[in-house]
Amino acid sequence: MKPNQLTPFHPFWRIAMRQHMTRIVAASAALALTAGAANAALVNGDFQTDNVSGNDFNLVPAGWSSDYTSDAGQGHYGVRDDGPVGTAGTVVGTRDQFLYLNPDDERFGSIPTNEMYQDTGIVIQEGFTYTLKVDIGEQNNLPLGEEARIKLYGSTDRNVALAELDNIDPGPNGQDSWTQYQTSFTATAGQAGQTLGVALGIATNSALTSVNINYDNVTVEVVPEPSSLALLGLGGLLIARRRRGA
Repeated sequence: MKPNQLTPFHPFWRIAMRQHMTRIVAASAALALTAGAANAALVNGDFQTDNVSGNDFNLVPAGWSSDYTSDAGQGHYGVRDDGPVGTAGTVVGTRDQFLYLNPDDERFGSIPTNEMYQDTGIVIQEGFTYTLKVDIGEQNNLPLGEEARIKLYGSTDRNVALAELDNIDPGPNGQDSWTQYQTSFTATAGQAGQTLGVALGIATNSALTSVNINYDNVTVEVVPEPSSLALLGLGGLLIARRRRGA
């Protein structure tokens, strides 16, 4: 039979289409796993792993790395469970484990380069959108005053932000509160292939007053590019159709 005589009902056509659909389903499943793994890739983003009681001074949280150096007798970073318990913005509820940073020029040195950071292992893909979400808290006796900074970076250079939110003041000053902040970017071809990192630090314009910056519920979300989303949808339809036909 000549190629132009093949119809959708011919066995050869059906075999070819079945193989093509199998590849689409496999690609869709891989994309779904990529997105799902990205959302769960951050280690100890809620700081519950550390399980401290009160304040654990000079503790680098599990799963995180730090540029900060310890200063004996001074609690300028660590995990605590006795901070802001109020509500603000989209964030509700009490906090029992969270990261705090307490800036001081004698301990932090070059502020923009001192951070708590974590490499997520997520491989950046062109056209995908990456969003960092962080709850930032303020204590009533230690007003923040635009002292916080959150950042996404690539493995090429941690000092180059792929997305950054700087000079954050969750306010209102003088009140116990938590507010969620986020920053995101859509990856370009030049950024693809790097591994994604997360950094929490002090604002670049910090006046280095005695304040506490509190961080909690750090998450990374990944949204595939539109063509990949369409592929995911098609794969889902094919899976459902195959199951109905089984």
